[in-house]
Amino acid sequence: MAKALWPSGPARYPIALAPLEEQALIVERLDATGERIEGLEREAEKLQKQKLGLMQDLLTGRVPVSADSEPAEAAA
Repeated sequence: MAKALWPSGPARYPIALAPLEEQALIVERLDATGERIEGLEREAEKLQKQKLGLMQDLLTGRVPVSADSEPAEAAA
């Protein structure tokens, strides 16, 4: 049988908590950060799909590839 982490109980060890206003601010910032991460993940997934589509176009010959070593934008 496992031994208890706090043999005398966790109440014996005080834990400091931030004031409620500060906790609310922390929650807001974490939520905003989570939303930003989700947005960036969606954008990365979209770009990955676009990349795969472009690679397929190049590999199937739907988009011609010139033998020039110079990019098309630089030639214009």
